[in-house]
Amino acid sequence: MSRRILSLCFPTCNRKEKLIATVRTLLACSDNRFSITISDNVSTDNTVRELKEIKDDRLCVFSLDKKVPAYE
Repeated sequence: MSRRILSLCFPTCNRKEKLIATVRTLLACSDNRFSITISDNVSTDNTVRELKEIKDDRLCVFSLDKKVPAYE
C-alpha cells in the first residue's frame, strides 16, 4: 500500500445523495495516496448504511451515537 499524503474529512448529517456521489467520484481516482473519513452526525436517511456498502480501504466511516450540535 502506498503512503497516504492527503486525508479528506467530511462531517455529514442527512445529505446522503450528494455525499455518496462525491465519495464515488473521489474513489474512482486510481491514485491510492489519499483517504476519505466520514463522520456521520446521526443521519436518518441511511447515509451510514450506504457508505458501508462501498468496499474500498481508502474510505473510513464513523457514526456518532448522539447528535452533536454544530453551533451552541
